[in-house]
Parts: sequence; structure tokens; C-alpha cells
Amino acid sequence: TNTLTLTPTDSGESGSTNTYPTSIRIYGAALPWEWDNETPQCIFNGENGIIEFSTTLTLDEDWKGFKFVDNSTGSADWSKEYGQKADATADNIGFDLTSVIGGDPQFYLKPLGYESGNYTIRIDFTTMKLTLTKVN
Repeated sequence: TNTLTLTPTDSGESGSTNTYPTSIRIYGAALPWEWDNETPQCIFNGENGIIEFSTTLTLDEDWKGFKFVDNSTGSADWSKEYGQKADATADNIGFDLTSVIGGDPQFYLKPLGYESGNYTIRIDFTTMKLTLTKVN
């Protein structure tokens, strides 16, 4: 199996490094629903700091990415976005809690050597680890 572990950090913008989303929305050109804010497909909930789901990622162009947006209040909080750090490598893809003021954070996996396919994505906010596993 192909497993990718991403290590996020909290930039402190959430107000507390111990407060993590219980619900997220995932958007981006790499996803089947792309930027459709109305589709329930984009919402993923978790318990005890863990959010896990499976989806298809289309990584046929370098610019096709995705991001997580905090949905803990029941609607997308665009001031709390999770995106890949600029210094990411295939073996170490960190991400930060950022805001739109800091740019447009996304995960761009094709430039790091990843291919289109079906993936299980597991986000653990208690350890700040994200694991992306390709499903055959």
C-alpha cells in the first residue's frame, strides 16, 4: 500500500492549540465535487479528534489540490483553513491552520509524486497527523 503521513501544526489562530474541528469540509479541484459548498459529500465529522473518510482524488494536473475548512459550527468557517506547508516533501508534508489572509492554502500532491486514485484520509487532530492511504 502507498501510505502518506502528513504532520500538521496549529499556528495558534484557532485561539487554543487544544481546540480542533469536530467537523470539516473538504474542497478543491482534486475532488469529485470540487468547490460545491452545497453538497453534503464535502462534510466529514469525527469523534475524539479523529476524522476519517474515503474519496477519489484527481491528481492529473499540478494545480489540482484540496483544502480542509473548519465546519464545527455547522457552516464553513473560511477563516480556519488547513493547507500544506510550502516546504512539504513527499516524505514530510506538514500543514498549518491558516486563514485566507495568509493566502490560499491547499494540498498539492501531484508535484510530490502522488497519482490520481481512491484514498482513505485519516485526520487525527489529537496527534496532528494526517494519513493518506491509496486504496486499490
